[in-house]
Amino acid sequence: MAKDRSSRSRHEQVHYSRPSPPHRSSRHFEKLAEILQIRESPIFRRVFKDGSFGKNALTPVAVLLTIKNRMKTLGRDDWDDFSAHSLRSGFASTAAENGASIQSIKGQGAWKSDQTAMRYIRRREGWDATAASKLGL
Repeated sequence: MAKDRSSRSRHEQVHYSRPSPPHRSSRHFEKLAEILQIRESPIFRRVFKDGSFGKNALTPVAVLLTIKNRMKTLGRDDWDDFSAHSLRSGFASTAAENGASIQSIKGQGAWKSDQTAMRYIRRREGWDATAASKLGL
């Protein structure tokens, strides 16, 4: 369950498009869901030092700090530029790159307009993949 800007809860579907072989992340998610007995409750929860899980969802600040910490740990010089919107943009960009329609991206991302969804899609194409590079000049 996710919350929109008005803090109303909404249900989101998680779709596994490639069940065989399962991606490592989906296997980890399934195992975590089984351990936490997640059916209709927050997925991202606090983990205590003893390894137990909290019952409440992480706060937006906790998510933000986790993202920044992970980017810094990965050695990114721009670690402070990342936010929860980076996750939304990464989802939209990867989905578009893999052929998802703007309608399906918009629906999953809960964006009302194509224009808003398109702002989240970042093209990864290099200069060698631009339209001008296809002119043969």
